[in-house]
Amino acid sequence: MGFYGTHRCSIDEKGRFFLPSRYRKDLGENKMFLTRGFDRCLNLYTVSDWTEFEKKLLGLPVSKNEVRSVLRYFIGSGDYVDIDGKGRMKIPSELIFFAGIIKEITAVGRGNVIELWSNENYKPVMEKIDENIVDYFEGLEI
Repeated sequence: MGFYGTHRCSIDEKGRFFLPSRYRKDLGENKMFLTRGFDRCLNLYTVSDWTEFEKKLLGLPVSKNEVRSVLRYFIGSGDYVDIDGKGRMKIPSELIFFAGIIKEITAVGRGNVIELWSNENYKPVMEKIDENIVDYFEGLEI
């Protein structure tokens, strides 16, 4: 199972949005983990994928300042979120503020993660990717 595609979603006054049905249908659970991502987006993980990522994070040496910062960034800002019977999920206000979300989000499937973007932040990121994708891809040596 993986998350693919891009979807626009409205946010209501309580910070809820409908998780696209394409993403919900294969989940098999009504809970996910939501945390900060890179580039001012949010990352939404299945519980099992989050648990795997969290184990890797917690295995890092906390004596290093960089590790403590990474733990605060991902674990300290994240939380488990429920998907209600209607398929809605509430984004905590701190994460709405962090991502600059106003009334709509763009949900982007990235394999094992769903990125949640404010439309305003997503557009310039994609424009930069469009301009540089050939260079990015060549640098990967796939």
